[in-house]
Amino acid sequence: MTALGGSTDPLILVAFGAKVNELIVQGQLWRLVTPLFLHIGIVHLAFNTYAIYGFGSQIERFFGTARFVGLYLISEIAGVLASFSFSPH
Repeated sequence: MTALGGSTDPLILVAFGAKVNELIVQGQLWRLVTPLFLHIGIVHLAFNTYAIYGFGSQIERFFGTARFVGLYLISEIAGVLASFSFSPH
């Protein structure tokens, strides 16, 4: 993303799969999953990495690796679905 213009450029984010409600309605359902892997800038990436390291390791120890991965993915997809449902942006 950086080589193509940077992860803060909205056009680059859309090209890489950002959630765009109109495109999802048109059938691009993969956009409900791809935002899980997009980060808008280095600060966003750093904070998410820190949060996963700090909180995720504790949750993984409590639930186990497989359940942690399942919870993580379900939570992320639920967040994108909520954003799709309640936010036009």
